[in-house]
Amino acid sequence: MNHRDKKRQIVMAVACAFLGLNFAINARAQNQALGMVLNVEGDVSIQHGAQKKAAQRIDFLYASDKLVVNKGRADVLVCT
Repeated sequence: MNHRDKKRQIVMAVACAFLGLNFAINARAQNQALGMVLNVEGDVSIQHGAQKKAAQRIDFLYASDKLVVNKGRADVLVCT
């Protein structure tokens, strides 16, 4: 293997590492929690797309989630 091939391998390895890290950071940012349910009283649910589940203490809330309070209340911590 000559010097040019070694250099090409190093450049490719660095590029792959950068792209992998960039992908991981973007994926994490898209799934970052924007809030958390602290307390629930009554009929409260979290809707994520077509899925709906009863809200519970310490559930995380994401950008695409919808917090539905039919009867009662929910205390929420909002992350900024």
